[in-house]
Amino acid sequence: MTALHRNLEALSTVHPDAVQQLELSDGAVAELQLSAAPDGSPIANYHGRWLHSTRDPRREAARVADSPTLRHADLIVCYGFGLAYQLEAITQKHPATPIVVIEPDLPLLRAALRLRPLDRLLALPQLTVIAGSDADAALAATLSSLRPRRPAVKRLRASVEAHPELFAAADEAISRHNARDEINRNTLKRFGRLWVRNLVRNITVVPAAPGVARLARRFSGMAAVVCAAGPTLDDLLQWLPALHERAVIIAVDTSIVPLLRAGITPDFLVTVDPQYWNTRHLDRLHSPATALISESATHPRVFRMLPHNPRYLCSSLFPLGRYLERNLEPRGTLGAGGSVATSAWDFARVLGCTPVYTAGLDLGFPGHVTHCRGSFFEELAHGFCSRFMPVERYAAQYLWDGGPRTTQAADGTSLLSDQRMLLYKWWFESQIENASVRHSGFFSLSARGIAIEGMPPIAPAHALAALEPARGAIDETLCELHDESSAYPSAQAAAESSDAVRHALDTDLASLVDELTALDSVLQPAVRAAERAKAQHRADPNAQLDLSELDRADRAIATSERREIIGFLIHETAEQIFAASDETGEHALENSRQLYEALADSAVYHSRLLSEARQRLSRA
Repeated sequence: MTALHRNLEALSTVHPDAVQQLELSDGAVAELQLSAAPDGSPIANYHGRWLHSTRDPRREAARVADSPTLRHADLIVCYGFGLAYQLEAITQKHPATPIVVIEPDLPLLRAALRLRPLDRLLALPQLTVIAGSDADAALAATLSSLRPRRPAVKRLRASVEAHPELFAAADEAISRHNARDEINRNTLKRFGRLWVRNLVRNITVVPAAPGVARLARRFSGMAAVVCAAGPTLDDLLQWLPALHERAVIIAVDTSIVPLLRAGITPDFLVTVDPQYWNTRHLDRLHSPATALISESATHPRVFRMLPHNPRYLCSSLFPLGRYLERNLEPRGTLGAGGSVATSAWDFARVLGCTPVYTAGLDLGFPGHVTHCRGSFFEELAHGFCSRFMPVERYAAQYLWDGGPRTTQAADGTSLLSDQRMLLYKWWFESQIENASVRHSGFFSLSARGIAIEGMPPIAPAHALAALEPARGAIDETLCELHDESSAYPSAQAAAESSDAVRHALDTDLASLVDELTALDSVLQPAVRAAERAKAQHRADPNAQLDLSELDRADRAIATSERREIIGFLIHETAEQIFAASDETGEHALENSRQLYEALADSAVYHSRLLSEARQRLSRA
């Protein structure tokens, strides 16, 4: 069997798609000249540049693999396969690190597989091979799956210079991931404890509301309009009454009051924010026919303000929330792109709506305006402002604080946006691309908002012309849903079922408190033991240290089924530990102490709140 056949066979076990592409690329490689190094190793010149060292490609590859930038990476992305010398060295030096290699030139990859026996390398489960010209999309999907925090890139210069646009797109995909990851880390750092606190305070709401899964496909084939609170919503309010007669109206929390003031009653209100100030969007809200779509970590005030509205909860994104929901009927998931607008748009897809129009989804500041008129943010600005802080200065400061960036609007003009909103734009584009086979018909009703690929602008008049009146069918379905919601969990045995659910939930809470208390009883001694060992090591680096308490804590953490719950609040500490360069001696002991202390603090925090939750359940 030839080297090519062995390599393709090994590759097919892990990446059959890449093999299919390679089987169609049996042609000559443009600008490739083969030669041999002094030791007989094959080398190649590609587009006028050597892929590897002409004297000793293996020694050069070993030096690359020992680069400091790779030592603490949790994903290594190699730009260019070449003849795989660097790839071999990197997999040997970093056997536990996932590695992605991108090679856009299929004939070049096939030539490399013909020249060298690489079957052991290609069969490694840690290796992902992305072949062909659609590398940026495949890389984005891989990053989304692996979710690395510290990806590192190694570039094969000849390949990068031969395909500059493709690898620039790969750089952009990594930059997007890093920006999204940074925002997620900062969000968790800021709101992690608040999410946990809200989950506990909503403990009586969780079992009493059905899930959004009950709404799946209930409006199949009907149009939907998702209303955000961008400035262009003002331009569209005149069209929305007519659209209301033809489409399901879904409002985010920031837009519902402007809609109601314009005489438009949304069918659904989506709010998932954990903060108190976000609930102020709903002040003095009276729209009892509007169904509430929310999440169990939403601020409790939302449920208190809308006690009689039909409500549906989506599945929790958080470990504690998933634990609390485990004995309930499936909730159904909603996309979480970092903005309530992403959840509302994904909710329209859950309903089965098509087409889906967006109104006020600007993801930027058309005319340097931040929100539509009548929104809480806009009114708050007027309340804060004075002659020393005029509205214009307040708005300018708001724009500046977000890290403004210039991008393109859907009509081709320049639009001011910021990094956070650009991430939302990329989220929509990735979702639309993934849904392209099973769904079509995403449109924006304003051309002044940001350009989103796959969501072209359409004039409101054209949208109206394409839709038939459907309000009767929409209202009939809503009535059916509201009747079902009011009878949840069942009309015949609601009280008995509710009691059983509460009892099961209380049992789960008691079990979780017991387990977290047991973990804390192991972690606290480990903190003290690590401190003692650190002091001993400082006094005598050769001293024999007693690490039995640390080993006991490690075993308890590793075997705990609830470690994900307490680990949810220690990301900042974990980041600092993983980023540390010195992993030996006193520094390693200090890292251990910090980790045990953070876990113990999280266990105590959860235990206290969960005990409060049991008291709430007993009073319900």
